[in-house]
Amino acid sequence: MKLGVSAGGSRVPKYLVGFAALLAATLVGESVVRAVGWIDWSSGDPLVFTGEFLIGAATTLPFVAGIGYAGYWLPRSRLEAARYPRILRWVLGTAVASLLFNAMLVAVIGATSVGMFVAWMRWSVAVGGGLGIAVGVSEARAVQSSVETARAESRARHAASQRDLLDYLNGLLRHEILNATQVISGNAELLVDEHEPGSLAHDRGETIRRQSEDVTDVIQNVRRLLNATREDAPLEPVNAAALLVGRIETLESRHEDIRIDASITETAFVRANPLLERVFGNLLTNAVEHNDGDTATVRVRMTVSPETVTVTVADDGPGIPDDVTATLFDRPDSFDTDHGFGLYLTEKLVEQHRGTLELVETGPDGTRFRVELPRARPGSVGEPADAADPRPDAAPDEPPSAE
Repeated sequence: MKLGVSAGGSRVPKYLVGFAALLAATLVGESVVRAVGWIDWSSGDPLVFTGEFLIGAATTLPFVAGIGYAGYWLPRSRLEAARYPRILRWVLGTAVASLLFNAMLVAVIGATSVGMFVAWMRWSVAVGGGLGIAVGVSEARAVQSSVETARAESRARHAASQRDLLDYLNGLLRHEILNATQVISGNAELLVDEHEPGSLAHDRGETIRRQSEDVTDVIQNVRRLLNATREDAPLEPVNAAALLVGRIETLESRHEDIRIDASITETAFVRANPLLERVFGNLLTNAVEHNDGDTATVRVRMTVSPETVTVTVADDGPGIPDDVTATLFDRPDSFDTDHGFGLYLTEKLVEQHRGTLELVETGPDGTRFRVELPRARPGSVGEPADAADPRPDAAPDEPPSAE
């Protein structure tokens, strides 16, 4: 039985509101007829607002209001539209059942007037429909809860299966493939050392060594990405300022031809795991590696607000081409793109920390990225009491410039 509703029952709420309006209009019509005395439906006495009528009207109104409110509430509730038709069937079914039952009572007991009969039938339909709403909504909620529980259990099983698969792939990369590339790289080093520069064996050894190092880098990035996709990675209060300073010091030790202009607060606690350090490292390395100047300048700023910690990394490089910016954070088809895998991985890591990564601007004067992370709540375990207050010397968010 379709009941004339559209697919998914999206029109059921309108039907319920219309049903309630019809019952209310019937009650109003009865009241008008009784008030003005247009029609004498009794055997002798004129129609008046008797006690029976007033009691019937008073007990009808809550059920009519309930049916109308259900029509208003359903589209705004968490119940799926697929549950609506069954609720409507409950309303109509109980209304009809109540009407038939009370009609039989009238047939047995008898009605003193047509007005009494109409009022009784209107009351029976309203009460039956109201009870149907209560039963239908309760049943729909129970079914919805059961379905959501089953879905949650299915998602949990799927997540557990995915975690097992990720653990297996991570172990496979670490123990099998990574070890194999290290063996290849080691033998390539021996080949290079045992032959004179410029010889065929020496050149091929260098090629093998470089390629094995590239493969190792890809494997390490894939492992980090696998770790980043784990939903159960714990987030604890971490001093992001200390992590950022550490990555800057590492960058300076690896590159002598760079200049770092940094303004970082002393403490800035966020909820993070050890992978947050990779976010800062990737952005700093990206700023240096894609700079074709003699001396690369990298500007780092950290600002702290009551709700967030913001880090900007700007360089004075040539900028990112327009055709690249549109897909800058998309998953690359291959791992040999200039920006692809590193920024894709970085964004995934930031998302894991419930933050955002944004390309603020890019052009011939440089490129600037901004990372925004939610602060750890004041009083979190591991966070000092005074870490809740932003430092007054937090550096402003400055645009990149060639210095």
